[in-house]
Amino acid sequence: MADVVKYDPMLDRYLPEMTRLLTAQDGVVYLDSKRHRVCIRGPEDRAGHDLSYPWLAEEDVFPFWELRASAQALRGGQPFSEAKHGEGFQPSSPPSSSTR
Repeated sequence: MADVVKYDPMLDRYLPEMTRLLTAQDGVVYLDSKRHRVCIRGPEDRAGHDLSYPWLAEEDVFPFWELRASAQALRGGQPFSEAKHGEGFQPSSPPSSSTR
């Protein structure tokens, strides 16, 4: 499933099915293991005037698997809650992540 289908640009929000994956509501997170991405940029250069990401040298370019998941919001200083995610939470890829 393309990002266009998982995301509503008019609302600037993910659709409910993708939100469930990002928040691991069913004990599963988004992992596209069918198509790897390629990292061609390095870390953000905070000292630069434009906060840019410099190009990696050809020998430093590498493939990676995209995993998307959100962290539990801890605004206000509340402690992390395992109960919020269930006991024994195990992140894993959806059965057919490229079609979600």
